[in-house]
Amino acid sequence: MPCIVQCSDDSVCVCVYQSMPCIVQCSDDSVCVCVYQSMPCIVQCSDDSVCVCVYQSMPCIVQCSDDSVCVCVYQSMPCIVQCSDDSVCVCVYQSMPCIVQCSDDSVCVCGVPVHALYCSVF
Repeated sequence: MPCIVQCSDDSVCVCVYQSMPCIVQCSDDSVCVCVYQSMPCIVQCSDDSVCVCVYQSMPCIVQCSDDSVCVCVYQSMPCIVQCSDDSVCVCVYQSMPCIVQCSDDSVCVCGVPVHALYCSVF
């Protein structure tokens, strides 16, 4: 699919697949992500260089789904990244699939039985 090349002030670029503009945010080793919020972030990358934008100062583990949609996980245990139709994702610690349920202010949980564990949303 076509993309829009978006560059940071120091000419490091990423490929943007959405039509909306973004701010290119880069890590110290010039790995970049596209940030759709005006606030700065820390670019956090997994071992295979898949990156997300982290708005907290604490480090995290970048966890990705099979189709490379990633979230920032603040727990050491692995999880399955589960996404809604509009690409809002949460970290699911159960192997069973779930429905991602979001509130108006984009706070999301995984719609599994109430006894299941919920995890924090990035």
